[in-house]
Amino acid sequence: MNSTCSLLILIIIGYIDWQHRRIPNKLLLILAGWAAVYAAFSSESSIENIAINIGIGLAITLPGYIKGLVGGGDLKLMLAISPLWTPTQLLCIFSIGIVS
Repeated sequence: MNSTCSLLILIIIGYIDWQHRRIPNKLLLILAGWAAVYAAFSSESSIENIAINIGIGLAITLPGYIKGLVGGGDLKLMLAISPLWTPTQLLCIFSIGIVS
């Protein structure tokens, strides 16, 4: 269920971002809310994984944001999805997103 709901929201966000070059904050809030609920009730999620994922997300997006290559929505998106996957899965999802 985690993957289906979160990937559906990510596909919608990706389409809107591709068409309008903006990521709506309302969708980011929905995704972050879903991630928080998942993290609260999942035995797979841990504070350590979330902290590592936040670090990964900031390491990937913050330099681009500072240089003006990545928007604030991309930075917020990485932070919103940090509770959803393990660090390895997060890097795979990010890589797939970049390639596609």
